[in-house]
Amino acid sequence: MTEIIVNAATWIVSPTVGKSEPIRRNQLGGHVDVSVDESGCYAVRVELVQHNIVGFDEILARNDDGTHLRCWCFKKEEPRHFKYHGAGEAERSATIAYDEPNRDELDPLHGSWPSYAGAFDNVLTPFIRASVFRCPNACSEDGNCQSSLISSLGSSRKDDETSDHRTTIYNGEGVQHGLNVVSTIGSALGSLLGKVLGG
Repeated sequence: MTEIIVNAATWIVSPTVGKSEPIRRNQLGGHVDVSVDESGCYAVRVELVQHNIVGFDEILARNDDGTHLRCWCFKKEEPRHFKYHGAGEAERSATIAYDEPNRDELDPLHGSWPSYAGAFDNVLTPFIRASVFRCPNACSEDGNCQSSLISSLGSSRKDDETSDHRTTIYNGEGVQHGLNVVSTIGSALGSLLGKVLGG
């Protein structure tokens, strides 16, 4: 059976971040372990996802370029061990978590922190979701694989998720966003009431 494990004990996201800033190497990092039941080329996608209680979850960052995803050569039932980080440049003198040299590094997660989490809310509740896909090409003689078009990968063989973390957008616009929502609703109700009374 194909397995992918994102260990909730081995990932980190910064407790405070800045609105609209790139997700930096020191702000996001973790481990993914993968084993497969058939030798071949496989892609490992990692996404940082904002858990929204109301509405759909939002993907904040992912380790592909929007078109292609890197593929890795696997042997049957021989686990491979990966690490991942944010794509943004690390802040000066920052510690890079989960940067063990004995793990292969997945392509970095590209994305930016949002300006707010919701109306009157600047606290994000992100989690990591990882998926493994079978790539269409075979391993080369030297044990490498060509990147694959995302559109050619089909459905994932296996997915795994961590639990939510909490991170605060220290300069977030949640309050202003909430006031704008209230103002918009108030204007709409006022317009509707005016039509009723004037009609």
